[in-house]
Amino acid sequence: MTDNEYDKAEENEPVTMEEPGAITQPNARNPRRLHSAQSSGMESSVLRFNLNFTVGSKGKQKAILSDVAATVKWG
Repeated sequence: MTDNEYDKAEENEPVTMEEPGAITQPNARNPRRLHSAQSSGMESSVLRFNLNFTVGSKGKQKAILSDVAATVKWG
């Protein structure tokens, strides 16, 4: 599905009231995203990644960065 198709799908989704002052608008990208007048606009997220870099030919590979894992959290 292209971005344009996602946008059209979002336009056709019904808006339902969950609680006073907040509406939720489910769609393919964010099925339970809650929009509220009190929300800060920034969502909490956790990113996890693992990096491995090697250089050289198959017989003479050298790991310049290996087994690096990190977790970044904000929000």
